[in-house]
Amino acid sequence: MATLLVELGCEEIPARFVSSLTDNWKSKLRVLLEKEKLSNDATRFTTYSTYRRLTLQIDKLPDSQPDFDETFNGPPLQIARNEFG
Repeated sequence: MATLLVELGCEEIPARFVSSLTDNWKSKLRVLLEKEKLSNDATRFTTYSTYRRLTLQIDKLPDSQPDFDETFNGPPLQIARNEFG
């Protein structure tokens, strides 16, 4: 398990927007990590923010994705191959 610290520097953000931006960023990143199978139930997200910096700390992040199999169906062989193979 690893810890990832992501920091986003920006120009001054009005104070009333900081908490909503941080929460939105956290939820979007959580969805992205779950989609890529890089998050699990033990993964914790912690935010720290100021008016010039948004920071997200992700604890207990898996070191790699779990192995999985995917099956893709392509075109039929009679269409996929020509006289040269």
